[in-house]
Amino acid sequence: MPDGTTRFKCKGKDIFHFMGCSTFSKYTVCAEISVAKVYCKRCCSPWKSVPFGMWYFNWIRSSLNTAGIEPGSTVAIWGLGAVGLAVAMGCQQAVASRIIGVDINPAKFEFAKKFGVTEFVNPKDHEKPIQTVLVDMTDGGVDYSFECIGNVACMLHWSLAIEVGEFLLLYWRSRFQPGNFDATFPIIGDWSCLEGNSFRSVPRLVEDYLNKKVKVDEFVSHDVPYEEINNAFHLMHSG
Repeated sequence: MPDGTTRFKCKGKDIFHFMGCSTFSKYTVCAEISVAKVYCKRCCSPWKSVPFGMWYFNWIRSSLNTAGIEPGSTVAIWGLGAVGLAVAMGCQQAVASRIIGVDINPAKFEFAKKFGVTEFVNPKDHEKPIQTVLVDMTDGGVDYSFECIGNVACMLHWSLAIEVGEFLLLYWRSRFQPGNFDATFPIIGDWSCLEGNSFRSVPRLVEDYLNKKVKVDEFVSHDVPYEEINNAFHLMHSG
């Protein structure tokens, strides 16, 4: 908890909160700042509110608000998982002219079109470094670049695909050194940003979902009961 205490015990020992929330437990105690009240009388099922608590609202709003994408901009998104697709939706709402998805799994490409991705690049299909491919495709580099994998190797190339003076946004944090991954050190500079959004954005985004302005159901591939949570992680790791 923010005050340095814990509300959980097991066999007399203190159990600390995971990420301050411990949302994988059936019951939890959270600080007030970690909770957002959502009026979802029209929601069909409580689980539909789950994505709004983490990556989903952070990244669709970050691509709109933090990056401030202008209409007609060119965007590159590294990684077409849930985070990357949420970013793509934000870019589509911002009326970006080209949304280029970068991923090594071609099976994701057709599905990603539903979220606004207009072009696809598989690094395995090119002999040139992927950043060079993107610079050539866009006549000098993209306007905005989003790293949505958390892979240090991708981060080393991701910034080189952007036109000088434009905007970068990281999904993860790492030192810009191969083999030295420090998840507590942000890459922050004049042209880069590590950002999310506050819990105050959640109710508004839920309303957007209820009014069919953003997708949520499409992100759910399996409905797994709590007792099979370990299997859910296996499904996630298998893609």
